[in-house]
Amino acid sequence: MRHPSIKVKTVIIVILLIIFLIIFNLTNLSSVVKNFFYLISAPIQRTFWLAGDGITDFFETIFKARDLQEKNEKLELKIQEMSAKIALLKETEKENRILREAIDIDLQKEFDIILAQITGKDIARDSILINKGSEDGILKDRVVITQEKILLGKISDVYKNFSRIMLVSNVESVIPVNIQKQEVDKLINVEALIRGRGNFQIELDHIPIGEEIKDGDRVVTSALGGIFPPGILIGYVKNIERLGAGLFQRAEVQSAVDIRDINYLFIVTDF
Repeated sequence: MRHPSIKVKTVIIVILLIIFLIIFNLTNLSSVVKNFFYLISAPIQRTFWLAGDGITDFFETIFKARDLQEKNEKLELKIQEMSAKIALLKETEKENRILREAIDIDLQKEFDIILAQITGKDIARDSILINKGSEDGILKDRVVITQEKILLGKISDVYKNFSRIMLVSNVESVIPVNIQKQEVDKLINVEALIRGRGNFQIELDHIPIGEEIKDGDRVVTSALGGIFPPGILIGYVKNIERLGAGLFQRAEVQSAVDIRDINYLFIVTDF
C-alpha cells in the first residue's frame, strides 16, 4: 500500500489546524493561550507564506474576527443608547409643546393642572391608564381634560405610579350638564344629564320636553356637577328623540374629541 505523500499530509494538517483555530477563536480563551497557538503554528504559516499562499494573513484574520465582533456589539449598544436619548428628547419636546398650548389658552390660569401621558387604553371598560399616581399628587375623582379644555372623565383608581381614568362614555358615568342653545342675542342653558353607553358612546337624557334643542348645540359641564368645573365642553347634540307624551327628550352626544388621537392629558387638581 502506498503511503500518502508529504504534500497530502501537510494539507491535511493545515486543514485540521485551520478548523481547530476557528473553533478555538469562537471561545473566550486568554491571550496567553492564543499566543501559545500562534507560536506552534508559526512554522507552518511561514512555510506557506514563503510559498505565496498568504496563510499568515488568514490566521490573523481569524483572530481579529472576534475582536471586530465585540467592537460591533459595543457600537450597536451605543447606537441603541443614542436612539433612546433621542426618543426621550422628542417626548420632552412634545410635552413642552402641549404645555405651551395650555398656556396659550390660559388653562393654567383657570386651573391647577398636572400633565400626564396615556400608557394604556381599555376599550372594553371605556377607561385609560396614565403614568401619574399618588406619588405625583393624583387623587381619586379628580377631573381629567384635554389641552383644548375638553372633558375626558375623572380619576377612578389611583396607584403609586399610575392611575385609571373613567371616561365619560363609561356605563357607570352620569354627569349633570347644560345644553347651550343660542336664542337671538343670548345663550340659554338647558339642564340635562349625560350617561355613558360604553364603546365611547354618550347619551343625553332628562331634557325637558318643552325645550327646543337642535343638532349641534354645545353640551358642557354644569355647576351642579360637584367635582366638575362648570362650562367644560363635552360634545355636541345629535339625533334628538322626542319620547311621545313623556316629560323628557333624549339625544346622543357627539364627543368633541377622539380618545384614540390623544397621548397626553391634564388632571385638574383645583379650580
